[in-house]
Amino acid sequence: MMNVGPFRFAVGSRQFGASAARQIAALVLAIGLFAPAFSGCITESKRHFDRARILFERRDLKDAKLELLQAVKADPDMLEAHKLLARVDEYLGDQQDAALEYEAAARLDPADAKLRYKARFYRQKVPGRLEPSGRADPTPAPARG
Repeated sequence: MMNVGPFRFAVGSRQFGASAARQIAALVLAIGLFAPAFSGCITESKRHFDRARILFERRDLKDAKLELLQAVKADPDMLEAHKLLARVDEYLGDQQDAALEYEAAARLDPADAKLRYKARFYRQKVPGRLEPSGRADPTPAPARG
C-alpha cells in the first residue's frame, strides 16, 4: 500500500506515515551522497593492490613495491597490502622494511601468530631503531638534558 498524497506506505503489514517517509528519503539521499567518497578510497587502494599482485606474480618486485606503497597510502588499514609488501621486501632483501610491514600487519591482525613471529624475527635481524628505508627521513634522537 502506498499513497502518494498523504505520504503513507506499507512494508509488509506495517504502515508508515509522512515522518518515516521523510526519514527514509533523507537516509537514501545521505547514502547516495557519501557512498562515492568512501568507495573512491577503497577502489583506489584495491586497484593498486591488484596491480601489485600481478606484478608480484611476474616477479617485477620493484614495481610491485611501488604499487603496494600507493595502496597502503590510500588505505593504511589494508592488511593484505601490508602482508604482500612485507613479502616483497623480504624478496628484495630489505629486512628493515620487511620488519616494519610485518609489524604493521601484526597490529592490524593481532590474532595471526605467523605475522607476530615474522615481525619479531626481522626486528631481531635489524640492529638499532627501525626506520622505513627510502620512505621517510630518520627521526632525530631526543636531546639529553
